[in-house]
Amino acid sequence: MMVVTYLPPFNISKSWGRIAPVPAVIPKTSSLAVGPGEVDDELEEEVGSECAKYGTVTRVLIFEITEPNFPVEEAVRIFVQFERPEETTKAIIDLDGRYFGGRVVRAAFYDEERFSKNELAPMPGEIPGFS
Repeated sequence: MMVVTYLPPFNISKSWGRIAPVPAVIPKTSSLAVGPGEVDDELEEEVGSECAKYGTVTRVLIFEITEPNFPVEEAVRIFVQFERPEETTKAIIDLDGRYFGGRVVRAAFYDEERFSKNELAPMPGEIPGFS
C-alpha cells in the first residue's frame, strides 16, 4: 500500500499511494519542504526517519519533475512505502493538510500498480492548468 504526500513545492507519495503503504510521507521537518533542485542526498533518509513513527518504512522514493514551466509546488514527489496498510493510513491522517516550511503538505494513497511500474509522474489533467 502506498501514499503520496506533497509539501509544495515538495511532494510525498502513497503506501505506495501518493506519500505511501507508502503513507503520505510527509516529514515533519522543514528540510522536507523542498522545491525543484533542492533535493539533497540526505532527504531520503530524513523522510524515512520521520515516517518511522507511523510504522515500518520499507521504501522511500523521491521523484523530481524537471519539465519546463511545471508548477514548482508539484515538482517534487516523495513516495513512502510502509509494511502494513494501517501504518500508511496513520501517516496520511497525521500529515495531510499540515504546514511545513510555510507550505501545505498533501498526503494520499497512490495507485500501487502505477507505482510498481515506476509511473510516478502526474497523469494528464491531474495537475490543474498543466497537461
